[in-house]
Amino acid sequence: FDDDPVQTNSSFYTIAFAGAPGSGKSTTICTAQYELQKLGYTVLQVKETATSIFNSIGGYDQAWAGTRRHVDLQADLLDAQIREEKLTKKYAACKPADQAVLVLVDSATASGRAYCTQDEWEDVLQLQGVTHQELFAMYDQVIDMESVASLGTGSLYEYGVASNNPARWHNLEQARAVVPAVTAASATDSYITASTAISKRPDRLNSHGNSRGKIGSGW
Repeated sequence: FDDDPVQTNSSFYTIAFAGAPGSGKSTTICTAQYELQKLGYTVLQVKETATSIFNSIGGYDQAWAGTRRHVDLQADLLDAQIREEKLTKKYAACKPADQAVLVLVDSATASGRAYCTQDEWEDVLQLQGVTHQELFAMYDQVIDMESVASLGTGSLYEYGVASNNPARWHNLEQARAVVPAVTAASATDSYITASTAISKRPDRLNSHGNSRGKIGSGW
């Protein structure tokens, strides 16, 4: 085959949206993609692979908690997410060099730490041959989303069959318990909360000039 004549794009910017169940990651990403495309950005989206996997296997069996099956499942979820993100980035790099490309990731890979004990997570990382730090090196920015489970009485939180997300298996108490764990698992030097404007590493994010628009608190 002839070499691809299109210059590759090496400056795409990757943003991961982390958060406990009910934080609106998927909804926010879809809205952000629509608005950013209107500003002239090329936006690629990485879906949270855990959702489709749980749909395929009939959800999470609580009997797996604390067993080897839980560790194996978390390793499989991490493997699927990593492969999906690598595939998307491979084709983000194929975009023309003059395009401002953003990759929006639904749930940071290291968020899995929130659903494991320390020993379980170390086993998961060992199975995948990766470190926690290497997982976060995959992103330029991590945005922590606040879950509706932690707001007021939690009446807005839904889970299970007939909810707004049938694949979500955490009940309200479980979702609330995992909120601080997800925040702790997502903390890096490129971490911000959803209420903070994206201001770190602006050299890459806004490198294509005003014609492509600026990203900030206007999200």
